[in-house]
Amino acid sequence: MTDVNMTALPNRMFYQRMALEIVKLPANLISIGEYAFYQCYGIWYIDFPSTLTTIYNYAFSECDNLQQVILPEGVTSLGYGSFRSCDNNKYVKLPSTLKSISEECFRYNLSLQKIDFAEGLTHIHKCAFYECYSLRSLHFPNSLYYIGDAAFAYNRSLSEVEFNEGLYQICDNAFYDCDGLTKVTLPSS
Repeated sequence: MTDVNMTALPNRMFYQRMALEIVKLPANLISIGEYAFYQCYGIWYIDFPSTLTTIYNYAFSECDNLQQVILPEGVTSLGYGSFRSCDNNKYVKLPSTLKSISEECFRYNLSLQKIDFAEGLTHIHKCAFYECYSLRSLHFPNSLYYIGDAAFAYNRSLSEVEFNEGLYQICDNAFYDCDGLTKVTLPSS
C-alpha cells in the first residue's frame, strides 16, 4: 500500500484477514484504526511509515506470527491492547516520541525477549507487558516516572530489572509472580 494516498486507515479495514503476511502501509499514513488488523494471524512483518503518529485500540491484536514491532519516531499514541496477544513477537523498539504505553498494549506477547525503551517514555500503564514469559531483563529510560498495576506480572523468565533515577511510583503487583528475578537495581530516588 506504499503508493496509496491515505492518511487514516479505517477501523476494521483488514479485520480477520488471515492470509495477510507482509504489510507495507501508505507512505503518508498518520493513524491506524481500531481492530484494523485484528486476528490477521499470518502477518509476520509490518513496515510502518515515518509519518505514523497513532495506533488505536486492538489494531494489531492477535497477529500471532508477527516477529517484531519497530515503531518509527513520531508515534505518540498506542491504544489499549494495540499489540495484545502477538504470540511470536520477539522484539519491541519504541520511539522517543512515545510518552506512554497504554493498558495491555503488549499483554500476552509470549515470545517477547527484548524491549528497547527510548528516552522520553514517562508512563507504563496497567498490564502493559503482562505475561510476556520470555522477557529476561529490563533497563528503563531515565525519563520513566510511573509503572502501573501488574505492568510486568507473570514474566517468569525475567531475571534482571534496573530501575532508573527519577522513577516516582511502582504500583501494586507490578512484578507479581516474576519468580526468576535474581537482580534488582533500585534508584536513590
